Amino acid sequence: MRIADKFPVPRDELPPVIIFVGTRHHPAAVAALVASIDQGYKVLGRVPAMHNRPLGLLLEYPDVAVWRRASDELERLKREGRVTDEAYAAGKQQVDRALADPQLTLARMRARDARVQYEKRRAALGLGSVRIDAMRGESPRMYADQQAKYLARLDEIAREIGDEGVAYDVAGQYFALGMMVRFQLREPREAVTYFEKAAAYHLAMAQVALADTYQLELKDRSAALAAYERALAEATSQPKERLFFPYSPQGNRMNDFWRAWLAQEVEFVRTGKPFQGRIPENVITGFFDSIYGNGGYFYREFAGDFPPATPPNDWSDVESSLGGIEKAGLAAKLEKLPPSRLYFFVALRQVSALPAADILRYLARNDPSGYWTTCLLGTVSYLDSRGAERRELAVRTGTAQLVPGMAASGKPNALSSAAAQFLASRGLRVKPEAR
Repeated sequence: MRIADKFPVPRDELPPVIIFVGTRHHPAAVAALVASIDQGYKVLGRVPAMHNRPLGLLLEYPDVAVWRRASDELERLKREGRVTDEAYAAGKQQVDRALADPQLTLARMRARDARVQYEKRRAALGLGSVRIDAMRGESPRMYADQQAKYLARLDEIAREIGDEGVAYDVAGQYFALGMMVRFQLREPREAVTYFEKAAAYHLAMAQVALADTYQLELKDRSAALAAYERALAEATSQPKERLFFPYSPQGNRMNDFWRAWLAQEVEFVRTGKPFQGRIPENVITGFFDSIYGNGGYFYREFAGDFPPATPPNDWSDVESSLGGIEKAGLAAKLEKLPPSRLYFFVALRQVSALPAADILRYLARNDPSGYWTTCLLGTVSYLDSRGAERRELAVRTGTAQLVPGMAASGKPNALSSAAAQFLASRGLRVKPEAR
């Protein structure tokens, strides 16, 4: 920086030495970068106003005091009329975003740097190794064994880096391995090992999958109860310093659903009493939001049997979606699958095409407490009660995409009949304010 003025600078350009040192976030460049904000705006005749290079570099420093110096300089330029309104508005937006929550901004910077470090180390880990993914189709068992070894090494890297986003990446890969082992290799006890590793990194779907495996396939009541209680605690308690919220932030409808259902599931596992209470509209909406929002976690393992549907534009699309479901042998095919509530995320389209008795049998096997079933079939009954509005509401809310069986013939059709029978069996009814 002492000899920066010895280097030639093209006309109307920024000093390359200052950019070089500033890019490396060195304190020696701060004063020069602040003084260069004015020059940065003069260069901006050729680029959008938000791309003031000195200002941008200053906001990349992991130092709140540096951001404030940049903000003060921007305000000075505005007062002296040396910056256009457009450029000032763009710069102020950048500065305000950083200063609105400095600790969050710093956390995001640390996460970005950690991600770069993680990607470098992950790339080095893969150099010279056999590509594991190539084994998946040819030898699933060998793939699972090799992937587990690879993830153990990634796990070590993630723990050394200690970043939440990096941990989430590894958690997602452990979850995917657990899904493959449970549903393709049919090894639920081994799958539990991988779900536990993913859940330790706060991946919500991994914790749900872990509890689901213990409850519905391994029939381990105490382990299922402990897993559901951990999930409920995580959905309820959300530390402010966390960048990721596994069950959505509190106040979000998805979080409302997770907390309500998990509390009820804990009660069901503890007592064996099926759900027969009231579910508020925001919780039912959160149920559908959760089904749509988390479906991507499950398509890799389930899409072969349960391909996703295109969102319908109108009722004819719903009828077409229903007509495209292969119904021959469907009930028997579903019966052969291991019991799991996780199928709800991808299989309800096919389930809705079954006869009423088969729908109820499937839901009872995969959701014994009946909470998710109540959200689903309660919504079907509510829409059935809306008369002429039924079709438009079903399409607009996305319910018809999830359960196109609403378009089946019959008065009532199989899905509506199943909904009426289920609610009657539990002594439940739909209130006018329900979704």
